[in-house]
Amino acid sequence: MESFLSEIERFYGKKYSFISTMGYFIAALNSYICFAIVAHTGFSVVVFIALFSFFFVFNFVFCGITSLYIDMQTDKHIRAKELFFLYGITEYLTLLFIPLAYLSIAFNKKSFIPLVFIIFSLIWILRIWVIKRRSGFGMINAIASVFFPHILIFLLIFVIAVSGFFLSLFYGYGQV
Repeated sequence: MESFLSEIERFYGKKYSFISTMGYFIAALNSYICFAIVAHTGFSVVVFIALFSFFFVFNFVFCGITSLYIDMQTDKHIRAKELFFLYGITEYLTLLFIPLAYLSIAFNKKSFIPLVFIIFSLIWILRIWVIKRRSGFGMINAIASVFFPHILIFLLIFVIAVSGFFLSLFYGYGQV
């Protein structure tokens, strides 16, 4: 797979950054079309732009945090830009969403959620593999580097939610 990624870089040359960044656009488009197929809704440009922004910004932040984690753990430096492009290539796996949406409609609508989880798991596995190969990490450290940004984001959301709960509790009882 390492040779496959380097072959992609060599084949596209200067357009590699565009092709890999296009992966986020493809991921947002496939996710939204898949949702529209399953939910029987129409296409909205505003929702698509919001979904694309979500994919783009969160992956950019995740790449930055992962790059910092790799820099702290090893002497090999992987730039966030390189990770961002590699993550963009992994987003092409979302091309499987649309056929899976049709399969879930054909068989059972409840089977769609596990299929989406399987595709995102494949994306995460590919990202773990890429980081393992590029950084020289072991498997556990590569897994930690991929999921470290997710853990930080969820921890931040949890802290904000708990803080909001306690602030509303103190504010509510302070009024009495």
